[in-house]
Amino acid sequence: MGISMVEKIENKEFSPKEIREMLGIDNSRIQELCKMADIKLKKNHRGLTYFTQDDAKVLSNISSSMK
Repeated sequence: MGISMVEKIENKEFSPKEIREMLGIDNSRIQELCKMADIKLKKNHRGLTYFTQDDAKVLSNISSSMK
């Protein structure tokens, strides 16, 4: 999916699975990137973790800059 797809989707909540698939990384790498970017985990009304569009953009930028 990559950052270009993230930019085309507005007001979407991304699951950790969607972030993994977009960036091609595993959960532990997502956690590392969240710490680096100071992204706080958010939970929806069902208690599931999600990321905002802005979070996805930041994670994508950090991930691509580290490759």
